[in-house]
Amino acid sequence: MGAQASIDGADKVIAILARKDITYNSPYVQHLVSDIKHHDFDPNSPRSQRFKQFQEHDLNLDTPRARFDWACRQTYIALGNMLTAAGRLDIDSCPIEGFDHAKMDQYFADHGLMDPEHWGVAVMASFGYRAQEITPKKRQPLADIYQEL
Repeated sequence: MGAQASIDGADKVIAILARKDITYNSPYVQHLVSDIKHHDFDPNSPRSQRFKQFQEHDLNLDTPRARFDWACRQTYIALGNMLTAAGRLDIDSCPIEGFDHAKMDQYFADHGLMDPEHWGVAVMASFGYRAQEITPKKRQPLADIYQEL
């Protein structure tokens, strides 16, 4: 699909992974609290309960798929920063969603690069310098898609 041209022509292609198993009391969150932040983990602490409230009620992340989709959306923050930084360095970049997610997950799993029980490929991006000029894309007028409130 859309990734093929970038994979074939880009100097670098990255895949950004998202966790599938983030809950207020998951082993990963316990690891972050205990081993990274050096705090005692308590699933009943006010902080844990706020995270539980945030996931279950504020965002309605009540299924593993919903939690993974939310984690994927979080990766776009890092993606946006990478694309912006590349642009400031005059490096061409392209965000990529047009790929077979199941096949990419399987590829990474088969090569021992991720455990598909805990991770999934959220998005990819290519970076490099273009070999030829690109025809500018046709865009809608800004006034058609933007309204100041």
